[in-house]
Amino acid sequence: MPVLLAAAILAALFVCANHARAQYDFQMGVGPGMDDPYSKKDSTGPTLPPIDPYAQALTQELTKTKATDYWSIIAISTGNPAQDLSMYMRRGFGRAEIISLLMIAEGGKQPLKELAQKRVRGARLREMATEYQLPYEKIRVDSLQLRKKLTQDIRLKKLENQNNGQLGTEPSTGTATGDKRP
Repeated sequence: MPVLLAAAILAALFVCANHARAQYDFQMGVGPGMDDPYSKKDSTGPTLPPIDPYAQALTQELTKTKATDYWSIIAISTGNPAQDLSMYMRRGFGRAEIISLLMIAEGGKQPLKELAQKRVRGARLREMATEYQLPYEKIRVDSLQLRKKLTQDIRLKKLENQNNGQLGTEPSTGTATGDKRP
């Protein structure tokens, strides 16, 4: 009887070990690098995910309206800040939240990465703003206004892109406008 029990335990351990090994081989386990699948490197180099349209619009807006050293002040890559902002969006930061964090980072002369880490640990935006003597209500209102403006801009661009290259059609007949055939 003890021999059968020992054999059963060994068989169970063997099955569990193979299962755990399969998870490790296929990277199905949970670990520190698993929150961003695009951060993995292969033999050809890093795989860059697509840039979020909102992050691109936000980058263009801030580059247009801020000082030339804006991205270096908040310690974001000056080469492609939209890629960095897209990464924060993929990790679950909201649109207005990212804008608020950017405003706090700029006003407090802090790296965005540090503020994002504080936020993940549970710090409130209001607490971070008051820590750097910044007016939270103004930051909140400005971030909501900018989010609304960017969302409208993205929708307009999407409509323009859908209409580019397409002939307008007559609603009643479905024929192309300007088409004079009977």
